[in-house]
Amino acid sequence: MKKYQKVLCCISLFVLCLCLNACGASKKEPEKEMIKEDLIRELSSYDDRLSFDEYSVEKSLTEDKEYTATLSVSAKNTFSEHQVTAEVKYVLYDQGWKIEECQWTNDVYTVVSYPTVDEMSELIKGSQELVQSGLNEQQDVNVQPNGNSLTCEGVIEKNDNPYYTYKGKILTYWDYNANADAWEYSNTETGESKCELTSALQLDGTWESMMKERVNDPSTYITVSNYDMNSLDISSEMFNTNTVHAQLEECSLSEYGVCNVIYKGNGLSYLYRDSSWDDGTTRENIDFTVCILIGKDSVQLQLQIEDPEHPNLVDDIADIERK
Repeated sequence: MKKYQKVLCCISLFVLCLCLNACGASKKEPEKEMIKEDLIRELSSYDDRLSFDEYSVEKSLTEDKEYTATLSVSAKNTFSEHQVTAEVKYVLYDQGWKIEECQWTNDVYTVVSYPTVDEMSELIKGSQELVQSGLNEQQDVNVQPNGNSLTCEGVIEKNDNPYYTYKGKILTYWDYNANADAWEYSNTETGESKCELTSALQLDGTWESMMKERVNDPSTYITVSNYDMNSLDISSEMFNTNTVHAQLEECSLSEYGVCNVIYKGNGLSYLYRDSSWDDGTTRENIDFTVCILIGKDSVQLQLQIEDPEHPNLVDDIADIERK
């Protein structure tokens, strides 16, 4: 009988130990599901764009009724995956564990996806920088991802100017902003393009130079004659040049939506002065470029003298037309 009593006593003690251990284990640290729910809530407060994925414990410590831990949290954005560190503190009350602190640090992200062609087309159309330059109406957009940035190659056709038509490739560059979970415009380059004059400008005449030092000074005029779309004659009173002939070289559109019509020629003679009291030296047989800039609101002419001995020579510029 005593033998059976001893056995029952041992069994009772064993069961009691199991219960105590189980109770102790429930008190040792917060349950994983509780931590997960708390992290989801705290992550939303930290950045509501991030979607919780999973977490792991890097290190933890339980002292008395406090549990502190460093947690590595995986989260997702629309275009990126994030690895964020959460420093948490729990306190054990009679009602159970409750999170008291959660601090987020070391937000490291990797871009894992990119906008579709349709999404990028909408971004291009809505970009204020591209709207202002008239380069937002692009067709045949091609997205080229590159890490945290991307390049869009598009084709644009412009027929809204009375003087020229344009068709060419436009390269726009975009950077990923993780804080906004969005792709932001960076800059633009024009690729292979074709810009054709469709109507002759009203260039023949004497135009007041923008480089003048005195109002209505007749020595600061530019004269254009015999102009057609393929050639022109030009002289500059400011540089005391002879009248020279220039032929159409190329026609292209700049990244600012301005059509650049380039005419080139040689045989220019001009008077070079170092200062206002210098009598000057005549330079002869000089190459030159005439650039006609056709914008939305103005037409401007630039005479560029290409003298290798005086490379810093100021261009002569005239406003031909302002609407």
